[in-house]
Amino acid sequence: CVCPQGRISECALFHQEIATYKDEIERIKATPFDSYIRKETQLRVCNVCGAMQSLADSMSRFESHVTGKQHMGYEKIRAYLAEIRKRQEERKKDGVNGDEAKRASEGDRERDRE
Repeated sequence: CVCPQGRISECALFHQEIATYKDEIERIKATPFDSYIRKETQLRVCNVCGAMQSLADSMSRFESHVTGKQHMGYEKIRAYLAEIRKRQEERKKDGVNGDEAKRASEGDRERDRE
């Protein structure tokens, strides 16, 4: 320290600066680390394709995402899956599952040969 050399005013400024830095360190330690991350990366996940999108993106960027190849591909897949599930439910209601339908069609083939 500069105090032993008789420079008391410089020593007082030095200690004041140290106190300021200590306060800054305590403030940073008291702030949860997650809050820094949340401020920088506020993201949402697209419900269709799972892509991460910034909440700060403009509407035109969102529209370009929705019309993109990946998003549209996932939309088609989800629509096809919904259609398949609907057919399965209808078959369950009718009491016909896949194996029974297959056996019935095989019997039809045998009958057609005769």
